[in-house]
Amino acid sequence: MQAPGGDFERIKTTDSTKYTVTGLKSGVTYKFRVRAIKTVDGKNINGGYKTFSVKVK
Repeated sequence: MQAPGGDFERIKTTDSTKYTVTGLKSGVTYKFRVRAIKTVDGKNINGGYKTFSVKVK
């Protein structure tokens, strides 16, 4: 997650396709960056990042 003027920070590594972020401020636009990681034969294969913005109501 990236707050305005800040750097991206890791929120969570999860096996789920869903995650809820709490504590965001109303009226602020946050950027999120996600990627898939698959483990094959004990090695991680990283997908590319997908970045999107969300404005909190």
